[in-house]
Amino acid sequence: MTSEEQQTIASFAYGAYQDVIYLIVVFTGYGVFALGMVMALHALAAKSWTTSQIALTACLITISISFTLEALYYGILDLISIQYTLTKVIGSGQEGFEAGVEAAVNKILPLQYVPAWPATINVLLSDLIVVWRAWILCRNRSRKAILVALMIINICINIADCIWDDVEPQVGEFNFSILDSLSGVLTILVNILTTFLIGWETRIYLRFTARNRRPDNEQTRTGEILKLLVKSGAVFCLIQSVNTASALIQTYITVDVILSTINLMANVANAWYPVAVIILINNKT
Repeated sequence: MTSEEQQTIASFAYGAYQDVIYLIVVFTGYGVFALGMVMALHALAAKSWTTSQIALTACLITISISFTLEALYYGILDLISIQYTLTKVIGSGQEGFEAGVEAAVNKILPLQYVPAWPATINVLLSDLIVVWRAWILCRNRSRKAILVALMIINICINIADCIWDDVEPQVGEFNFSILDSLSGVLTILVNILTTFLIGWETRIYLRFTARNRRPDNEQTRTGEILKLLVKSGAVFCLIQSVNTASALIQTYITVDVILSTINLMANVANAWYPVAVIILINNKT
């Protein structure tokens, strides 16, 4: 076996290793998400169907569809890779292997438009739920306006980033990191602002109830829910910060399997977040 043949097989083996790790992360996360989704929808169905309940349910269903598409993408990617590479090696030698790799690349090409959109949709819907929550609690109109404006900019930049990810393979290799970096930073800013506003309103509420009268059971539950929203918002900010940091690092170095896995785990956490918060809030009420 020549050194060129060894290099080709080694490259394929490393790619297969990455794909297996991604597949494990996505499908494990999807299984946990599916269980949480059933619990969250059951909790929502047990309450009266207000406009807010319907909108939240629609967001959860959309996140579920997006996450399903993302899981299918990684599953189909691995199946195509195995079908057009390993199966052609048997009895065909190096030429069959290289032909299989080329065939796999051509078959995978239409799927290049899939991965960016589900992850972005999940992030934006999670951000939108958080912003809506802060908008309801906030009583200052100027802060509400800033929150809405920042969210609109966040949506526009993230959509532009997805469009660029679809266009980039058609215009050739080009490292365009501005939109990737900006979309991540904006998501963090939105969540930091919303967490701060919720925390501020929580502080005002707790001080009011402590100063004016002894809190009853309902006021205590409300305070606990507000504290939960602040803590969960802080966790979500941390997840987004780690995701953005790993994405920025990969802008300047060769894509590493560890950093790519961190990004993928953050995408899974984006889908988990609203479901987990609904379940936790339901346990408080």
